[in-house]
Amino acid sequence: MKDKENLYMDKAINKFNNNDFKGAIDELNKVIEINPQNDVAYYKRGKIKRKLGDFAGAINDYIKVLEINPDDKAAKTSIQIIQSILNRKNLDIYANTNTDEIDMT
Repeated sequence: MKDKENLYMDKAINKFNNNDFKGAIDELNKVIEINPQNDVAYYKRGKIKRKLGDFAGAINDYIKVLEINPDDKAAKTSIQIIQSILNRKNLDIYANTNTDEIDMT
């Protein structure tokens, strides 16, 4: 099984390097199906989801990494980065406080 796991991981990396992000996620899903404790696959999938703007999916993958490996600093940092991005985006919603300029029609 480890050979198949490594094969799918290699395919995922190759697809990622060729900007085939959906294909890379598909390959990482296969790795996770074979070995649900593969924290590297969850981390890589989380990175791709973050790149694609799927912040909730990325955080879920990073949380799974931390369930498997609670000391994983990269996953902790990645969650903090996403939270920072989301906080900034939420602040942008309130950036225009001049209600005279907002068209409510």
